[in-house]
Amino acid sequence: PTEAIGMMIANELGYEDTGEFEDALKTSWEDFLAALPHLEVQSREDGSKQFRIKPEPPASERTPTIMTLKVCERQDLWRVCLKSPNSIVSIPEIEFEIGADRKRHIDSIYNHVAAAMFNLDIHLANVSGLSDGDREKISTTVAALGDLLDLKEPWTWIVNDPDGMSEIKPNDGVQVTVPISLSLP
Repeated sequence: PTEAIGMMIANELGYEDTGEFEDALKTSWEDFLAALPHLEVQSREDGSKQFRIKPEPPASERTPTIMTLKVCERQDLWRVCLKSPNSIVSIPEIEFEIGADRKRHIDSIYNHVAAAMFNLDIHLANVSGLSDGDREKISTTVAALGDLLDLKEPWTWIVNDPDGMSEIKPNDGVQVTVPISLSLP
């Protein structure tokens, strides 16, 4: 049950009780779990709640999707995005992509962008042989990503998922489209 797991995590993290833990979360434990795109929260017969990790649908039941979110306000940055292993995220305003890396990545949009900035900074620090022009372009991209996190102007978060397993929660304002597939004779 969710309540027992919540108490265990609260104790493990050093909170006196689940109330203090929920204050730190700024929401109830059940609402926190429900906000995670890879979990399902279900009611049991006795009225308690339980959660489980959503199973991946069989390959034959997957539908490619494109999810588009206009990031306009701070709370949009804290939406949780489950990026499936084969999905690509693009930010057209700065012509930037986070490629498919064969790993499921669950994090806030803010942290997805911050991780991209970190990875580019590490690349700059560790790769020798980059031309000054390439170094400048990468540094400019890192600065542009930082501006996105500062929300200097609205920008677009697009998740192109060939498997249709990516999610953004909460999903209000997220436009989901199914790309038209071209089948050749």
